Amino acid sequence: MSRPTYETKEHKIKQRQVADVIEKSWKVACKDMSYRDVIDYAMCREDNIVGWIEVKCRNIYYTTQLEYMISLHKIKEGRAFAKETGLPFFLVVGFQDGIYYYKDEGEEHSLRWGGRFLTQRDKEDLEPCYYIDINLFKKI
Repeated sequence: MSRPTYETKEHKIKQRQVADVIEKSWKVACKDMSYRDVIDYAMCREDNIVGWIEVKCRNIYYTTQLEYMISLHKIKEGRAFAKETGLPFFLVVGFQDGIYYYKDEGEEHSLRWGGRFLTQRDKEDLEPCYYIDINLFKKI
């Protein structure tokens, strides 16, 4: 039995708004990836793929965080795309106080059991997660 999809139309709209900022700031086109690919966008210039992007939108402030938690699975998939193609993988997060990005360089991060503890929807909301030092993120 497959897991329900919790991503809503509102989530996709917020992600697209972040992608629009990326496109203007980095002079690229963010092309939607298939849901099977796990990550959100292929970053393109003139139809040439130049990188991979996972976009997250959070109702928290960047300035109040010490670490950013993300599924091990998301990072693993982004790194697999980067390794296969030799192109960079970026994690871009729309926080309440700005949009920030992290360029994955294969660093080691704290690996802990994490996820949605307070608002858990099902057992798969808890999983292995990387906790990335917030200071590795740069503001767009």
